[in-house]
Amino acid sequence: MADRISFKPVHRDDFPRLRDWLSLPHVRRWWGDPEREISLIEGDLGNPDCNGYLVYEDDQPVGYVQAWRVGAYADAPEEPWLATLDPDLVGIDIFLGPVSALGRGLGPEVLSAFVAKLVDAGADRLIIDPDLANGQAVRAYEKAGFRRFALVGEAEDTLLMELNKETDRQND
Repeated sequence: MADRISFKPVHRDDFPRLRDWLSLPHVRRWWGDPEREISLIEGDLGNPDCNGYLVYEDDQPVGYVQAWRVGAYADAPEEPWLATLDPDLVGIDIFLGPVSALGRGLGPEVLSAFVAKLVDAGADRLIIDPDLANGQAVRAYEKAGFRRFALVGEAEDTLLMELNKETDRQND
């Protein structure tokens, strides 16, 4: 099934589609202001520490995913907890865009395919940091193999979840 899922590096030509998706209520609720997010994605174009991709299902664009090296963002003032983590961890951010992509198990499938891509490239430990209130995302990440390990943020409203290739293999 993962063969149906593919990833293509994001380009400026993709920004109108990303802006449209980021403006949808189910995305904006968790990602925030679309213009700010587009600015951040644009700022990371060509950055070796953050790689963004459009997600395709059967050659149809259905979402966005990015992988980023934690150490490169450890001094982010809005996320001071990053400085407490292993700088070599790889973080993942993801959303499904079109409403038609929701509610059919695509999230865990996309995330599992992306994790496989990162592991093939040498990543051993991955984190993802959903809002604790985003139960649908948390369940999708658990289905993809991520495990809860900490609550962070001023209000402890960000859930850190980890997928560790070595320990998860030992526990299987």
